[in-house]
Amino acid sequence: MADLIVRDVHQTLGTVHILKGASFTAERGRITALLGASGSGKTTLLRAVAGLEQPQGGRIEIAGQAVLDSAAGLALPPERRGIGLVFQSYALWPHKTVADNVAYGLKLRNVPAAESKQRVAETLDRLGLGHLGGRFPYQLSGGQQQRVAICRALVYRPKVLLMDEPLSNLDAKLREEARYWIRKLILDLEICCVIVTHDQGEALAMSDNVILLQNGAIVQEGPPQQIYGSPATLYAAEFLGTNNVLRGAVSDGGTMIAGEGWTLRGTKQGAGPASSSNGTAIIRVERVAVADAPGPDRLPMQVEASVFLGDRWEYRLARGNLRLVAHGPAPLEQSEVWCEVPSRHVWIFPQAA
Repeated sequence: MADLIVRDVHQTLGTVHILKGASFTAERGRITALLGASGSGKTTLLRAVAGLEQPQGGRIEIAGQAVLDSAAGLALPPERRGIGLVFQSYALWPHKTVADNVAYGLKLRNVPAAESKQRVAETLDRLGLGHLGGRFPYQLSGGQQQRVAICRALVYRPKVLLMDEPLSNLDAKLREEARYWIRKLILDLEICCVIVTHDQGEALAMSDNVILLQNGAIVQEGPPQQIYGSPATLYAAEFLGTNNVLRGAVSDGGTMIAGEGWTLRGTKQGAGPASSSNGTAIIRVERVAVADAPGPDRLPMQVEASVFLGDRWEYRLARGNLRLVAHGPAPLEQSEVWCEVPSRHVWIFPQAA
């Protein structure tokens, strides 16, 4: 049985419909990522689960107990929902020690002092912070402060752990390390975890299930590999990955797209009509290969620039009004190359009438 069940949640602010019937489930020992651009509704959805927002409609269950049922007029406060919450800002008390920060919620819940001390010590030790219990937040690094915030959420022994942009305050190298150990922690503890992020890399690397939101509605849900490799809509295809975006005339049942001086065969995607005269093609940058001779699925392209990115070179290529970006291990010395773009990797979304 799912540890978290969200059903048909609606949230409005004035005349703005922030959540439009969001529904999903999450299970113990798995991470669910709420992914989307700013304003997509992902944080509002997380706050609705936490009880920090009061939706106008819907039902939410945590560990088999209803915590929100708009039809029955039920809305439990956050402290009665069995959740742990990690805020984007960490929200640590600057005048309290690490141990006191972690113990604060237990104190509010009237947990006996001896039990509280034991639970705090166990939680800090589990996250490698046992030796820092007497320090204050300003004496910690960003990564250590993040771990303290997670300890504070875990010390309640929550049914569901909710994390709002937990890596946003870390630098790039720390983010890569943190997304690994957070995932390992969730799997080891077998906690049901929901993470909000706008960073697709975090969502793909950390989660078992990705929920992609657009304008308050869930537009696609599935494992990271499925969301990335089989996008259901143009929005999903464009939002994820680093892409070449082509616009042109669509023909042959939505399997051909053409522009000035170029034609590419692809595969029709989405729900747009196959008879549409215009459309958009999405090609992941990593699917474009550069060759020095003609061949199947290859187009001659002019080399406009080679840009050094450190671990690879980026090629800027042109043909008529077609512009493609590709990657490779060395700069291109020649002025013309052949770009290989297999048709199965050219996703064509015909424009709706």
